[in-house]
Amino acid sequence: MLKTFARMLAVGAFVLAAAVPTTASAAGGPGVGLTVTIGSPITLTDRLLVTIPITVTCTPPLANPVQFGNVFVTVEQASGKSVSHGSGGANLTSCGPQTFTIQVTPDLFPTTSSPFHGGPAIAFASATACDTQFTCVGGSSGAVSVRL
Repeated sequence: MLKTFARMLAVGAFVLAAAVPTTASAAGGPGVGLTVTIGSPITLTDRLLVTIPITVTCTPPLANPVQFGNVFVTVEQASGKSVSHGSGGANLTSCGPQTFTIQVTPDLFPTTSSPFHGGPAIAFASATACDTQFTCVGGSSGAVSVRL
């Protein structure tokens, strides 16, 4: 139950991040947003745990302290005739720059994913942050080719 709630919360955060304007042209404003970068090294442990460093920076910083926020990452990898997929996240506590080490495990909901394996994969990271005045910003890395 808790895992299902956590996944629903993570998906909601991902949708929020996709909906929040992240550039001056999209927002029509001063260009406040989040820069989200997938770093290295990316490690795979026992085919069930992918560890990915994600760096998040507000560009420029929010005018007020961060009230709440999150970082979310998904990994997808071809595995025979199917796709292994997993996700993980962390709380964003300041406007950075911050580097998070996110742990990604294969998804069990809505369908069970097969384990990961060494080789190429696609990672996508997103983040949102809201300050004490509920000014919210978001950003994403876009789809990035990585090696597990």
